[in-house]
Amino acid sequence: MSLKILFVQPSTSAPMGESLAPPLWPSILTSLTPKRHQVDFLHCGFEEPTEKKLLNYDIVAISVLTSMANNAYKVGDMCKNLGIKCVMGGIHTYVLPEEARQHCDSVILGEAEYIWQKVLIDAEKDALQPFYKGTLTKPEDFPIPDLSIYKKYRFFTTKLAEIVRGCPYNCRFCGATMYSGRQYRYKRVENIVKEIENWDGGRRIAHFTNTNLNASPKKTLEIMERIKDYNLRWWSACSVDILDHEDMIKAVADAGCLVLQFGFESISKETLKSMNKQFNIKRDYRMLVKKCHDYGIEVGASFIFGWDTDTKDVFKNTVEFALDADIDIPGYLPLTPFPGTEIYKELMAQNRILTNDWSKYNWNTCVYRPKNMTREELLNGCYYAYQESYSTRSIFHRLFSRPRGFKESMLLLLFSGLGRFVILQSKSHWRTEEKRRYIFPSTVPSHIRHELAIDDK
Repeated sequence: MSLKILFVQPSTSAPMGESLAPPLWPSILTSLTPKRHQVDFLHCGFEEPTEKKLLNYDIVAISVLTSMANNAYKVGDMCKNLGIKCVMGGIHTYVLPEEARQHCDSVILGEAEYIWQKVLIDAEKDALQPFYKGTLTKPEDFPIPDLSIYKKYRFFTTKLAEIVRGCPYNCRFCGATMYSGRQYRYKRVENIVKEIENWDGGRRIAHFTNTNLNASPKKTLEIMERIKDYNLRWWSACSVDILDHEDMIKAVADAGCLVLQFGFESISKETLKSMNKQFNIKRDYRMLVKKCHDYGIEVGASFIFGWDTDTKDVFKNTVEFALDADIDIPGYLPLTPFPGTEIYKELMAQNRILTNDWSKYNWNTCVYRPKNMTREELLNGCYYAYQESYSTRSIFHRLFSRPRGFKESMLLLLFSGLGRFVILQSKSHWRTEEKRRYIFPSTVPSHIRHELAIDDK
């Protein structure tokens, strides 16, 4: 029996959630699907999953992040009403499987590589199980993604490569360790090279979808040596301990790295300890930025505000640091306690979680009661940080602070434009939601305001 399978990427309430690159999971499942089946991809950032469209398929598969959960459940409910099989997976359903099961036929718990074909066999027999328990995939079994599934949409790039999975750090706001395990698992070098050789023409800009490029300096150095002649320009997440390995910084630059994204998270040692991110304390952020710049790498750095150790001066102090350190792409986020994380459990035990409306869990809404500031002050502080860091003056200061090539300058302007977009997006919400009750003043930008109608009781 041949199945018509639709992979659905739900829309997200997080700003810029549909930009730059597609999710990796549809290409992985496509590569694991037997050729007798037909596969298709629907990205809700580009088109709506209408009943008419869904009726063309036998089974719908959805991967769910928390900010997407409400929209994913709507699609799942549509499938149930239409009599179409629906399977859900992803970190949110891993944490809340019983909740997800109310909106679909089956929930995949964990990584899907070893059980996807079993799911399809059961679907052919009309015998889907309510839950399928995945196990962590061995590095030698990481599939080569089939990127052809993305051709129907126009992304900034569809050249994706996963080098490593897992994370040993278990930061209290993050679910990566819980979902992907503590041990780093590196894809085989020959498979990474094969993936790159399979990429089609067009721009040679790629996204390495890793939790940490510097997981194992020895292995990453080997990979960089193998890919440096492919004329790639790429970006990836990385941990700050790359500062301990200047040879690694040089190697990733020689291999075409444009941007490394770091989780600085805070300039306060006390706050870093409260995040369980003590390993950041040992590294000099300024020196890390300088070393990356010395080798022509742009630096992205995220900061999370709203911890119990944060006071109201955290915004001004952090912005001053970011500008003084010449961080190219700073990002400022209110703490979001995602379900399953240690910080969610703590705040829930303290009765400080204000809502379980998952659309509000988007890194732009304050869904809990901060300790040393009001929710209004936290959101206004994030807005202030973006305004200061992405003012025209600040952007042009970064642009001309050091020599860059044309492509590098254009990329910095692109990311700076996205920073401005965080401030200015969704102006239509000012008009379409005038009657909605807000607890925040008009100084808060619309992309934050329209998500924040939460009663602060």
